[in-house]
Amino acid sequence: MVATIGGILGGISYFTTWSQQERSVKAGEDSGKADAADNARAEQEERERKERAEGPPIRSTPGSPDYLASRFAFPSRTTDLGDGAHSRYGDEQYANWFATNNAEEVGISVYRVTIAGLHEGTMVVQNMRLSDVRCTPTKYTGTAVVPNPIGDGGEGAEAVDVAFDLSAAVPKPREILGRTEAGATSGNEVWKLGGSAFHEAIYLEGGEKFDARAFDLYFFTGTNDCTFGVEANVTSENKDDWYPIKLSGKLGKPDGRGSVAGQTQRYESVVAPTEDTLGNELRGPGNPFTAVEVKKSGF
Repeated sequence: MVATIGGILGGISYFTTWSQQERSVKAGEDSGKADAADNARAEQEERERKERAEGPPIRSTPGSPDYLASRFAFPSRTTDLGDGAHSRYGDEQYANWFATNNAEEVGISVYRVTIAGLHEGTMVVQNMRLSDVRCTPTKYTGTAVVPNPIGDGGEGAEAVDVAFDLSAAVPKPREILGRTEAGATSGNEVWKLGGSAFHEAIYLEGGEKFDARAFDLYFFTGTNDCTFGVEANVTSENKDDWYPIKLSGKLGKPDGRGSVAGQTQRYESVVAPTEDTLGNELRGPGNPFTAVEVKKSGF
């Protein structure tokens, strides 16, 4: 009996020791996996930190500006509204209709970009300029489109306004002083532009808790269709250079460049909302737009 009890106790002791060893082995394996995961994360973070340090000091992200466009045109005359007949500005069908007809904003186009600092320390946005500007006499004389009213853009992040007059020999980044609604003097919508939009530099802190700043970039044109790129002049540590800014791919243009259609006197047809704004109707030739005019003070 005593031997039997001793055997049982011995078995229990052996089982307990074996279980403890198994738990110890598993704990060691789990600890090893955790250490390996920690090391992998640390190595990944170090690679990302190194890539940020060696790469551009800023990142630009497209967004939606406070300004809502109200002038659009197609290069060709449309004879069938299709999805445009019963859809509204902001609907997917309306956007598809615009893309199918190669729509473009007329006279003025506005892009929102948010610039964030990537490098450790302080980055300074000193200036902006246009790159590879291409302008030709407008081809957007087919159909003018007046979108249905959708209110204002609401309260968004406060943005730095920067305006470029594409009709100038050398477009410069100017501040916006204000605008006068159509009918005040000449019947045109007049935008007043002042001196440099960067009379004060803009500082961004980088690192893990980085700063970001929104910019609304306004582009004005006369009678020319223009496409363009944008670059920002940024100082980071001891390096000062120009870096491309990616603009949004609105109206089906995903290449990071901006565009705006020139103004004309007459369109072959006009699409305007019906009185109840539940749809749109096709009308005859004309021009539903007031002209956009720019007046500039000294730079």
